[in-house]
Parts: sequence; C-alpha cells; structure tokens
Amino acid sequence: MITKAAETEALKTVKTEEKPVLQTEKRILPGQPEAYSEVKGRIVPALISRAANREFLQDKPFLQMEDLAVTYRVSEIGRSGIRFTPVTRDMFRSYGVSLEELHLNAVTAMKALMPAGLRLLEELVGDSMGDRMLEMKSIGSFLEEWRENGAGSCGKPIVLSNRILCGGAAAILDPETADALAEAAGTDYLIIPSSVHELIVIPRVLGEELGRMRSMVRRVNRTMVDESDVLSDHIYTYDYCERRLKIAQ
Repeated sequence: MITKAAETEALKTVKTEEKPVLQTEKRILPGQPEAYSEVKGRIVPALISRAANREFLQDKPFLQMEDLAVTYRVSEIGRSGIRFTPVTRDMFRSYGVSLEELHLNAVTAMKALMPAGLRLLEELVGDSMGDRMLEMKSIGSFLEEWRENGAGSCGKPIVLSNRILCGGAAAILDPETADALAEAAGTDYLIIPSSVHELIVIPRVLGEELGRMRSMVRRVNRTMVDESDVLSDHIYTYDYCERRLKIAQ
C-alpha cells in the first residue's frame, strides 16, 4: 500500500517538473480553413476538464468522457517547438466528416506525432526529472522490460505521458495504449489525473482508500498545479471490457 506521504511526494514530483515552453494556441489567418485532407494528419486530441473550460468549449466540437472533454487541435511543428490551433465548430463543419471520424483520425495522428511514453514512478521520484522524463520509454520497450522484470515490477505506479511532455493525458485515448497498461497494472487499473500533461496509473488493489486519494488529488490540484493544467479532482478506472474510462467508485 502506498503511504500518504509517498503519494503526495510522487504527485508533487510529477507536477512540479518544468514543461517545455510551447505555444498552445495560434490565431488563424482570415479566410477559409485548410481542407481536411491537408490537416488530417496534424489534428490531435486533447483531454481537458469540462467544468473548467465551459467558455472555451462553446464553439468547439468535443466528445464527453465522464467529467472530461476530448477536444481537437491542429499541430504545427517548427524550429521553435509545437504550436496548436484549436479546431472550432466552423472549422469542423468545413471538414465534412463526422465527429467519430475526426476522433479516430486524431488518435491515429497523435500516435504518429506525439507517441505515448511510460516510466515507473519510482524512477522519477526524488530524481532530476528534466533529463529522464525526456527519455520516456515507448510502450513496446516498457512492456518488454516489464516482462523481463516479472514480479519485480508488479504493483508499481506508472507515469503515462507522451514523448514531448505536452498534453500527455490524451495518450490514454489510444485503445492500444490503454490495453497495454492493463497488462502492466491489471485489467481494472486506477488513473490519477496528475495534470493535462501526464497521468499516474496504479493497480486497483493499491487504491482501496479512494476517499483519501481523492482528497489528496484535490489538495495537490489547488496547491501545486497551474490552474490551466488541472485535469480533474476525480480518480478514474479503465474498464477493460468496455474499453473506456469511468470515475472510480
């Protein structure tokens, strides 16, 4: 069982890591939006809080996932980093595709442009995360090491993000990534919403005291996380049979 002190220190370590300086939004020049065929491979999903982004969501297409919203943004990679342009309802209508198709294609693009990365939490806590987080392991590499270590890795918390450490919570939207975590953490694992940039995944057996864990998440969100980076105060579980996130009860 993870102690209260260890949990708080773990969340503090992940949350206080300096993120790469990235531009998160860009104005669209006047005129018609780009054709969907031209941006299809650059549109990626983002996972955000619905309650904290009501105004933002008013003119955006999104999928509801419990108390969260899956939105979409056009990515542009340049010498100075990555910038994102939110997909508006007007842009979405011009694409001429369904929301389901937009979502499926966005997840595919995310896997290519912003592949998921995993690390054991214990490898990051108490260390300088700057260099090591930039070496997030691919899903395949992580699972290979996990199988080799056998019982030595069982039951240990896992950090899920992406290779650029920006908007990494959306990595859980990829069914292959979610299923891979089931192999490492059990089929009904718990997900702690560290921030919009990363999630902490733990086996269900370690999350018996959900009330205490929720209180810890709320406290950390209000004292250690930038308001714009807060994802949720809830703890989630991944339902392996239904292939979806649920608020843990």
